[in-house]
Amino acid sequence: MAASDQFQSTVDEYLVHPFSRRVSSTLLRIVAHWDWALAIITSVIGAAYILYILLITHSGFWDFEAYIDAVQAMKVGMSPYDFLYIVQNINSGTLQFVYPPLVAAFLYGLSGVALTTIGLTVLLTMAAISTLAIPYVLAGCPRNWFSPKTLYLFGFFFVLFGFGGIRLFLSGNIQSLVCGAIVVSIFIAIKRQDYWLFWIVLGISSFIKFYFLAFLLVPLILDRKYVASISFVLIFGALFTTNYFYDPDLFWQFVSLIGRLSREPEIAGFSLYSFAITALRMAFPNDIRVSIIASGLHITFALFVCMLAYSVAQKRTRPERFDLLSCWLFMSAYLISPRLLEYDMAVLVVPLIRLGRMLLLQRGIGLAVAGGIGICGCILIRTPFVQWVGTIVLVGVWVGSAVHWLVADRQLNSFLKDELA
Repeated sequence: MAASDQFQSTVDEYLVHPFSRRVSSTLLRIVAHWDWALAIITSVIGAAYILYILLITHSGFWDFEAYIDAVQAMKVGMSPYDFLYIVQNINSGTLQFVYPPLVAAFLYGLSGVALTTIGLTVLLTMAAISTLAIPYVLAGCPRNWFSPKTLYLFGFFFVLFGFGGIRLFLSGNIQSLVCGAIVVSIFIAIKRQDYWLFWIVLGISSFIKFYFLAFLLVPLILDRKYVASISFVLIFGALFTTNYFYDPDLFWQFVSLIGRLSREPEIAGFSLYSFAITALRMAFPNDIRVSIIASGLHITFALFVCMLAYSVAQKRTRPERFDLLSCWLFMSAYLISPRLLEYDMAVLVVPLIRLGRMLLLQRGIGLAVAGGIGICGCILIRTPFVQWVGTIVLVGVWVGSAVHWLVADRQLNSFLKDELA
């Protein structure tokens, strides 16, 4: 045998073949334990991103600074909505306070306690717990919370859509506390068939971010609580007007600010409302017509969501736990909202994965619908509407799940047993 052949044989026997066997066996293990692999990969990416934010960019809690700026302005008798004064005299940041006057007054009254070492530690702990509660509760509160199925849901929650889950916490936005409370209250309401805690949490949350009223979809569809929901809206409207009686001038400044921001699609984020505004700007100048037409289109979509949700609920029995239908309704409430930022997109990751997994495992026309809408969304990558690709994917899975349930002749017993195990 020639020396070259001997060398090649030796390399194959002792290097190439053992290495290829190790690679193939490793890949087989990864495929067999894909959930653990996803959990590890997403956890590493999430941890690296946190370190990048804190150690390299040296940023964090940028939204919380807007609350502090508003409080500082009120301490010297200025309006929390006077952004020009805040930029020139307090902070050079670019984030503006966008909450109602009574919320500003509450934060001002709380500032003496909250802006201390103990107060900030408590707020930070509450924000962390609320953020972690979102994927845990949406996953169905599994007893074995450290299982790979739960851990990779946590990982995707923090990684997908621009690391929205991590930014939700690191920004110091009140959204983490509000959304965590909403998720837990919905879970308790469905589990105990009692909405008293949900009404309280929704009232407080909506007073801070009024578009959270969209979560009324849950009792409306699941338990037909029409009278209670209408009464709640009337009471909420009456309470919200107390902002005017508290300080009429501040109230109109707030309304003016909201009206001005509503015409800016970047403020509305990745919602279908902001998508409509951007598209309409190509046909009309950026005036009041754009906002009115976009609002009309969004209201039409909201009515479609309600009718579709009602149709789906007629085909499914009321869930005793926070199962897939509840996740679908949770996603519906966010899609109705005219404001959908990356924080919100992160919250929707868990419902997206659970519903997408259902479509992939059970297949059928629902998967085809979801895939078709997702492909159409990917076409936007080569257009000015590229930032709405994630929203279109969400809508695709949402519509696909509805179609799947509407045309299915059998209940998802085996799948739900696996999900709730």
